[in-house]
Amino acid sequence: MKRIYTVLILIAMVFMFAGCADDGGSQRNPKQEIVLACGKDATGTLVKVVQEFNSQSETTQVKLMEFSNESVELHRVVSSMLSGQEVHFDAMLIEDVWVGEFCKNDYLMPLDISHEFDKDEYPKGIDSFMGDDENIYWYPVILDAGIMYYRKDLAQGSQRLDYIANGDKGTYAIQGVDGEEMLSCALEFVNLTDNTAEGLKLYKKAIDNFVCDDSNYMTEFKNGNATYMRAWSSHSRNIMQGFSAVSGLVGADVMTSTDGSSYAVTRSYGFSVNHRTPNGANCMEFLEYLNSDTAQMQILKGMGTLPIKREHYTNPVILDYSEYLEDAASIFDRHIFRPYRDDYTFVSREARKALKAYIQGEGSLEAAVETVENLSCALQ
Repeated sequence: MKRIYTVLILIAMVFMFAGCADDGGSQRNPKQEIVLACGKDATGTLVKVVQEFNSQSETTQVKLMEFSNESVELHRVVSSMLSGQEVHFDAMLIEDVWVGEFCKNDYLMPLDISHEFDKDEYPKGIDSFMGDDENIYWYPVILDAGIMYYRKDLAQGSQRLDYIANGDKGTYAIQGVDGEEMLSCALEFVNLTDNTAEGLKLYKKAIDNFVCDDSNYMTEFKNGNATYMRAWSSHSRNIMQGFSAVSGLVGADVMTSTDGSSYAVTRSYGFSVNHRTPNGANCMEFLEYLNSDTAQMQILKGMGTLPIKREHYTNPVILDYSEYLEDAASIFDRHIFRPYRDDYTFVSREARKALKAYIQGEGSLEAAVETVENLSCALQ
């Protein structure tokens, strides 16, 4: 009898330990996946940032959902998904000018940030996109500004911007003859001349003096058919490093006028969370990583964008990433952002239509000026 009793005790102990082992295993829950919506990153930098985060996090797994990197198309897709009230994605990297509209439509969740946001560490004016007095709905992560690239073998230095007004045909390759790119470029010319009508006329001259398919402007520049080219700083990797035949022949300059004042319209991308996601805490964990120096340096080096934090302009390692970063430091507090308004998408669409019609000779200068001034009345 004792033998049977002993066997029963041993069996009970086996089941007890087995149960303990099961409990321990059940506590090691699989990571919670969150989906991040963003534009297509041709450099692959975001993929690497996500992979690094996924390898470190014990609780969160990020999956990228990439769409078009063309501004108007990306906005259309993201806003359409958000308005459908289904959680196709948990978080998103969106442009600054979309925030007002998305907040108005109650698409965004207030961000539960573990640290106080120090606006003095960021470009002046960028905080206007972040939210209201009570909540932050968008956190700046990426800063991209207009850069003037020039062929050293064809130009006598960067010459700042004198060549735009006096340039010969074929001198200037311009990015964006349609969409939001076109509008950003046009606003730069308005800022340059400090006059809407004169700025739009100068912008049209730049396009007329270099007629090419918009998708080929960079190829034409690299082939030597244009001496100067306006493009975003994020294109520097493609221009100066991705093509060995011209990488040593390309110089770059920040977009400033002849008197040294800034005139480039700057765009920024920030992190927001879908109001309907059940995984807010996981999204915030990823935001904390995006805001870390490790992720920021990876983004700067991989994408070629400008440092978004003031302190990074004193880091010699970062300054070595691109030759124009030291000059960019001088305009850190003079970046010109597009206006914060909850109807930006609608008003900018009207401005783009009128501007395109004027450029193509199908609309009047007066109509283009009216719509652009309506849009830019709140430019900082």
